[in-house]
Amino acid sequence: MKKLSLLLTLSIILILSFSLNGFSQSYPSSPYPPKTRNITSDDLDLIESYFNVEPIDKESRLGEETKPTIYYLDIYPCKKPNGVSINIKPGWNWVSFPAIPNDTSIQGVLGENIDLVEEIKVQTSGAINHPDYGWIGDLQIFENIANLQMFQILAKQSFDIIFLANGIPYDTPIELNKGWNWVAYLNTCATKSEESLIELLEHPGFVEVKNQTSSLRKLAEGQIVGNLNVVGNYSGLKILMDTEGTFSYHCR
Repeated sequence: MKKLSLLLTLSIILILSFSLNGFSQSYPSSPYPPKTRNITSDDLDLIESYFNVEPIDKESRLGEETKPTIYYLDIYPCKKPNGVSINIKPGWNWVSFPAIPNDTSIQGVLGENIDLVEEIKVQTSGAINHPDYGWIGDLQIFENIANLQMFQILAKQSFDIIFLANGIPYDTPIELNKGWNWVAYLNTCATKSEESLIELLEHPGFVEVKNQTSSLRKLAEGQIVGNLNVVGNYSGLKILMDTEGTFSYHCR
């Protein structure tokens, strides 16, 4: 038994060692050209964001999570979705919808989970689920998906928003006003900010961009600083501009 355990341990160490030194994985056929790539630490940072997990022990998770995730990120980073599946957590959530549902009513988007939501906001309006009167306020609030706006959703408990939809192309131009703008993130997977937001970050009117937990800001001398390294799929973004402008997301 001791010999068997030792052999198993050595096998696991060899597999992880081989992976950490650049395991190259080819993937099955897809509508896009197949790719082969070496796994890097940057890829593992993307995994943390894509799977929406707490900081992970990267060495132990490498073989478990990396291959299917890198396949998704590399082969399908900019596909136009035909549906949406968003995990909503208790409390406030900043979310984007990269696709327009067939039914944009509150009931149509939230479905059977409608009573789990207390409030929904966009930049210019909101709706509240009143305990006595039901939904009051902007009852067509989800029509703002077509306006490429992000949403703030206050939930009582965790649930998933799932619906069939017509995908919005990731590179659809987004108009920005001077001041703060609540905008949707249209890429369908987690992407490095320096890649997906490059057009925004290089815009002369750009001041700041943030999601619910992180931000990037341009200093007076033009340097970009902050901790928004990765933009997760379905993230909501707030963008501060000192002039009007337009930008599109880029795909890696």
